[in-house]
Amino acid sequence: MIGNGTMTMLKVQIWRPDTHPGHVLEVEWEYDKETGRDTGREHRGVSVLYPDGTYIHCDKHGRDMAHQYYQKLHAEHVVKNEAIKLIIESLPSWMTKPMFDSDGDPMLDVIGQPRTTVKDKHKPKFDHIESGRYEFNVPGIDEATHRDVAAKLKAKFGDHVVLLEPIS
Repeated sequence: MIGNGTMTMLKVQIWRPDTHPGHVLEVEWEYDKETGRDTGREHRGVSVLYPDGTYIHCDKHGRDMAHQYYQKLHAEHVVKNEAIKLIIESLPSWMTKPMFDSDGDPMLDVIGQPRTTVKDKHKPKFDHIESGRYEFNVPGIDEATHRDVAAKLKAKFGDHVVLLEPIS
């Protein structure tokens, strides 16, 4: 029980971040049984298994150390997601397509405008370089859009996120 009288429990889930192939993390989070949702309490790293077999676990290395490893990997994952969002929002309409719900009706955003997503052939691809750096490639991007998106990425992420030159 927490102070507001709701029933909560701790859950542990496995996370395999796409930014770090081969890594397996256990993450603990608080779940409210009444609402069926995450309570919003900070997620805590329980363990990290690296591809080389190194295993960091809170019982052996301490809760703070296990959580620090989780925070580092999570922060890098967030940068990748924010970069992809910025790239997608900057693409011209000819690189996007409308989104539809399961009934085939157009999906709308919060202000009632049709939602769009990137066409499959233009989906950004990334390579995770060491130390949280990323290289992105957007198939079919034109030079003007590339310059615009590259400038936005540099302004927001510095040298941590690079948009590779389009292939002609």
